[in-house]
Amino acid sequence: MAVYQKIDVQGRELLHHMLWKLFGYICRKYKEKNKDVHITSIAEGLHREGSFHYIYRAIDFKREGFIKKDIRIMVNDFCTKYGERLKVRTQDFDLLEYDDKDIFHLEFDPK
Repeated sequence: MAVYQKIDVQGRELLHHMLWKLFGYICRKYKEKNKDVHITSIAEGLHREGSFHYIYRAIDFKREGFIKKDIRIMVNDFCTKYGERLKVRTQDFDLLEYDDKDIFHLEFDPK
């Protein structure tokens, strides 16, 4: 298992630390299923006005056979295991999927 990113992906080092911790957890879950992780966008490219990509609180990555429910379970597990210590809750993360692109969009949006 490997983590790949498109050559033009920018902002990995600036990604919000809480989102990066969750994404690391998701990467480990991908690895357990022998799947590679492909980051498709962090801060580069065109996004809608007000997008969390522009403030380094969003990441897009390929689904690789996972469905939205799988990722939502990973988010819930992460928050159950580390939420109290990290002061983060499941509802602080929003998950969208782009069917036409086979991509998940995950953002950190504390409520």
